[in-house]
Amino acid sequence: MQETLFLSPHAPQRGPMHGPGEWWPLGGLSPAALATGAASAAPAIDVFIDRKLYRYGLSEADLALTGFSQGTMLALHVGLRRPGQVAAIVSYSDILAGTADLRSETWYKPPILLIHGSQDDVVPPAAEIAVGSGQMEVIAMAAERLWFVVVKWA
Repeated sequence: MQETLFLSPHAPQRGPMHGPGEWWPLGGLSPAALATGAASAAPAIDVFIDRKLYRYGLSEADLALTGFSQGTMLALHVGLRRPGQVAAIVSYSDILAGTADLRSETWYKPPILLIHGSQDDVVPPAAEIAVGSGQMEVIAMAAERLWFVVVKWA
């Protein structure tokens, strides 16, 4: 992958739950709290992406997003709402928060792969199944200790 560039912004806040950093304080794990947190951190990620795309002469079509935990929520939140469709989103151990907002916003439908540990005690794998908002179908495949979830757009 010689022609590939990997960039990773670091979460700006120190937090007890996520080690060295978190994007927003996790005051609760309700869908509303997670959606609010992702929306509050999204502008910083959008600016980061815009600067990097400009610097390297790339477009959203050249961009694949990935994340872990809160980074997953941000990758999904931002990736669906970019000015153009991103190439793909691969996420680890979290959920798509704020699906209700997608009904009223302009958004894209990139390929998405969600990977989740079956023994996660913070965000249970069943939460991945709940991401459907009537606009997507979630196809879950279980393997030993992992869930692989593919989003099929309606």
